[in-house]
Amino acid sequence: MDWLEDNLAGRAIWASSSTHLGRIPIDFYGFVGAWSVKRRIVDHQAGAAYAFAGSAIVTGTSFRETGHFQTADATLAAARDYRLEMSGAAILVLRPDGSPFVSLAPAGRQAVRHACGADLYVGRLLVRSEHVWAETWRVRGPRKHYSSLSLYRRIHEPGPEAIIPREPEREARFRQTGAQSRK
Repeated sequence: MDWLEDNLAGRAIWASSSTHLGRIPIDFYGFVGAWSVKRRIVDHQAGAAYAFAGSAIVTGTSFRETGHFQTADATLAAARDYRLEMSGAAILVLRPDGSPFVSLAPAGRQAVRHACGADLYVGRLLVRSEHVWAETWRVRGPRKHYSSLSLYRRIHEPGPEAIIPREPEREARFRQTGAQSRK
């Protein structure tokens, strides 16, 4: 059983890790760069499990994930895109058409919710360090019933293509809000 299967079976992520797990605030600017992605999806309706492996590129305004989705019968190219916007201390995650998906606070451990028609997405974000983070989703509704767990590991520091204009006042306010949420 790999780490994804262990975690989807109900075991805690990084159970042997220090007590600082999830206490690292999200630094929007620190997420800029390239990430490797491993994901395990359990489709409860079909009684099947799938895997995704690929990479994600985070810029100051976008999140793009590409890779391969593995089913029992095939390997398919897969991608997902989101727009990113700062709103006070929050990071707004928007679909490519600009419609809202979720809003992230500057906390290293948080839960988010999103209604997609009658289907409800309940997610958790957990930041282990500036180089490792995970997200989980439980999706339930008339059209969907699945769980997923993704692990992101930094591939390299951001290059010139990911440079975003620095906003010292906004960054300071964002970091201060994150520090307050850890108290």
